[in-house]
This record gives sequence, C-alpha cells and structure tokens, in this order.
Amino acid sequence: MRVVMHRPDGSVYVKDGPAPECGPRQVLVAGAYGWISSGTESGFLRRMRAERSKDPKDYWLGYTASGTVLRAGAEAPGFEPGMPVAIYGSPHVYHATELPVGRNLAVPVPSGVPLWAAASAGLGAIALHGLRQINVTFGDVIVHYGLGPVGMLAVQLAEAMGATVIASDLSPERVAVLNEVLPGRAHVAGQADLKALALEKTRGRGADAVVLAISGPKAVEDNFTELLRVRGRVSLLGGSDEFPRLTGAARKELDVKFVHAGGPGRRDPQYEVEGTDYPAGYVPWTEARNMEAFLRAVAAGKVQVAPLVSHCFPIDAAPAAWDLVVETPQKTLGVLVDLAPGKHPAPSARGDMC
Repeated sequence: MRVVMHRPDGSVYVKDGPAPECGPRQVLVAGAYGWISSGTESGFLRRMRAERSKDPKDYWLGYTASGTVLRAGAEAPGFEPGMPVAIYGSPHVYHATELPVGRNLAVPVPSGVPLWAAASAGLGAIALHGLRQINVTFGDVIVHYGLGPVGMLAVQLAEAMGATVIASDLSPERVAVLNEVLPGRAHVAGQADLKALALEKTRGRGADAVVLAISGPKAVEDNFTELLRVRGRVSLLGGSDEFPRLTGAARKELDVKFVHAGGPGRRDPQYEVEGTDYPAGYVPWTEARNMEAFLRAVAAGKVQVAPLVSHCFPIDAAPAAWDLVVETPQKTLGVLVDLAPGKHPAPSARGDMC
C-alpha cells in the first residue's frame, strides 16, 4: 500500500506501508482517484509551513476519493468485489492505493459516472448539506459567494433544485468557468453589482438566502446582509472558524446555519466506524445519502464536474500537487491525485494532466 503523508513542517511525501485488512463492517477499496481539498488541506498545510506544528507526528492527507471494492466484510452488505465506489470522511478516508473504510463511508457509483468525477462525492455532499441547511426551495433567489470546487458544485445543485443563483468570486477566471458551465446566468466577478442584481430579481424584496462558500469573512463585503430580505437565510458553507460580520442580522431576524461537513453522521464514531446507520425516516439525509444524491445528479447531467478539474497528478508526484495548491492556489481549481496511474480513464483537465 502507498499513502500520501505530511510532516509537521507541512511538506508532503508518499509512504509505503503494509496491506490493510478488512473488518467485518468495512469495505476494502483499491484507490482510483483522490480529490485535494483546496480549502481544508491547503489551509492547514499553509499554516504549518508558516509556523511549524507542535505535533511531532506525521499524518495522512485527504478525505474524499474513489476506487473499486477489493473485498467487503461479512457485515457490509451491498458491496461486491470490482464495484466502483466513492468514499468520504477524514480521518478514515485518505489518499492511498488501498484503504479499509466503514460501510457507511462508501457508496456505489452510478453507471456513466467516471471514477475521477466520483472522487468529488465528498465535496458534493458538503455542498448539498449546506443547501439543505437553509431549506432551498423552487423559486428561491440565492446570492452565492465563493467559487472554489465546493462553491461551484453548490451553485449547480442550487439551480438544479429550482433556485436562481447570483454567484460571485474575486477571481474573474473562476467566474468564467462557471459561466461556461451555466451560461446566461447572473455570475459576476467582485461584489459591486450584487445588491442591484438581488433587488432586480426579487422586485425589491431582497434575496431569500446567502451562501458563503469561503474560508473567511475578509472576502465578503461587511454589509452582505443588506442583500437579504427579512427572515432570510445564511449558509456558512466555507467551514471557517472566523464568523463573518452580520450587521443588521437581528433586525431582519436572519436564520444563520453552520454546515458540519457532509451531513449527519460526520465524526460520529458509531456511524463512521461502527457502521450504525440513522433511520431514514428520522434522518433522511446522512453524509452517505447526500453522497448518493450528489452522484445521481452527476449521472443525470445536472451537475458537471469535468470543467472544475484544473490539474491531475500521479501519486508519485503528490508533493508537487500539494506545493501547487498551497503555494499558488490562484492557479488551481480542482486538483486530482491519480492513485492507480494507467488503470482508470483520466479526466480532461484545464491545466497539467496525469
């Protein structure tokens, strides 16, 4: 087995290790592709490189990937050897050539969805959970900040759910990509036109919701709450520890929702390790069921993943992949690691290829 690791100084390397075993409630997966998180992974590696971590241990990298089933445990029904699967959930999912995951952290990949696209399932679950948190409904007008991979997926999912999205990013290049994916929509660079657009599309009422798919409040204007109608909703999709300024939130009775990764079950050892599922009648959208719904949207052509792939690196070049994402994030969008070079069809990317 080979696995991508990082040191306390933020440097990345590839390590050889023994072949893993498969527990009774686990699925052993041969890794195909891993998707590098341009927010979470690059953020903490950037901090480590600026100020060495006090933790002396090395850790593996990654949290969303794809592959094929090598073996399924006796208590992991529904999985067969050779089945393509998407897997998600750090620290149990990482970039490796083989890894055992809990039965609730793997979902079958629908026919027609390539494994490189299925590797984005964790990001798709996060985007979908962020929209579910604010109860997106048909006809909503949503102002969306941030067009990284999760943001790009969230915009497509929101429009597939019947919302009208006004999307913004400080990068004109990322706005251009989204305009290729969803031509003719209101996608703008910067923030100057957002209030005018929101009022125009709602006949002066204000947007129904704002989605913040960013890693901090500095990229958002202080008065973004002015874009919202009374009792509007806010989804904090970026996962930042910094809370954005919400000037006027109390006066408008805004409903602010935090987004805990991909949905219920995340970081619950009973769910992720022991494999105890939540009853669908009471918790319909767990992290696994959000992954399934996202992959169905990809299979149906409602969400496009290919335009988001900017680079793809073979596993041996993993250090160069993370250097690119950490040191020059403006040059990347979706970055894949090919965990089994030559075994699976590769994507057509905008930048350097596998």
